[in-house]
Parts: sequence; C-alpha cells; structure tokens
Amino acid sequence: MCAHGGHKSCFKKRGIARPKDRMRELRRIDEMRIKSLRVAGVAFTLALFGPLTSTAQNVSTDADTLYLMSAQQWADFNSHITRAVVSENPGVVEGGLRQVIRYGELLNLSRSCIFDIMRIYRNHDDVSMRILAIRALGNSNDRWAIEFLDMIVEWEDNPTLKKTIQGVVSDFWTRHGGNPYREYVSRLDGQ
Repeated sequence: MCAHGGHKSCFKKRGIARPKDRMRELRRIDEMRIKSLRVAGVAFTLALFGPLTSTAQNVSTDADTLYLMSAQQWADFNSHITRAVVSENPGVVEGGLRQVIRYGELLNLSRSCIFDIMRIYRNHDDVSMRILAIRALGNSNDRWAIEFLDMIVEWEDNPTLKKTIQGVVSDFWTRHGGNPYREYVSRLDGQ
C-alpha cells in the first residue's frame, strides 16, 4: 500500500478495488437483485392471473373490464383464481383473494373454490388472511357463502372478524334487496 493512505489512483495501479468502491458495487448488485426479484414476481403474477386490462386503454371501472376481456379470458381467469386460492404459497393465496375481492362480481367461482376460501377463513392462523377471505366471500356473489357467514357470525370470538362478517353480510343484502330469511324469521317471531 502507498505511504500516503491509499488514494484512488494507487488502488487503480495495483488493480485492487477500494473498500468504499467495493461496498458501492455490492450495494448496486443487491439493488439489481431486488429489482430483478420484483420483476420476476410481477411476471409470475401476470403469468398466473393473466392481463386484466387492455394496454391500449386506461380502464377505470370493472364494468369496462368486463367488456375488454372475452368470455374465454374470464374463464381462464376463473381457473387461475381457483388454483391460486389452493396454492401452498401464501403470497399467491393472498393475491388470489385480492383478485376475488376486486373482480368477484364479475367472476363465476365454483362451489369448490368458495369452500376453499371458506376453509382459509376458518383455519388460517393469520387474522389478516382471514379478513381477506371474509371479504372475498362477500364479493364472490355467492348467496350460500353469505348465508353461511350470516349463520356463524354469532359464534365468532374475534371482534374484528365479527365486525367484518357483519359488514360484509349487511353490504351483500343491501346490494341484493334485503335478506328474505331475516324478514321471514322476524315474522315467525312476531306471531
């Protein structure tokens, strides 16, 4: 090493990287790795779920999305959602639930997919995943799922989950003209 403390030119002459330069290079490599992982994650999500909107137009509503995708694309999207919900990867499961929450009114989910989402609500350890599952069931446009949630809300111990279920059930019946069973039961109780 040179007598004057290792100037940049001295390191260059010997072909050795300065410690500061080496650290910058390592940080740059780490940032590139992180960016490539993000790009790979986005590519994987697109491969799993497919494109949701046309790249030629800026879509602002789900009704517009309905007309931008063909019936075959919606069928494929349905099958991708069904596979995502039963995946072993928790990130893929979460992504599938979020897609059901966003596009549930436009999807035609099978009863087995509804059961899988219900299983996530009933058995998952993470409360946030259970909340996502409840919201996905509410947006799935499946009357059976809402009736099930309406029945089990009384036995839910977690107050956050209980409030979420009550809100989802109330929202569903508001959008669909009221709960005919509640009206029937209240008439029976009044007699």
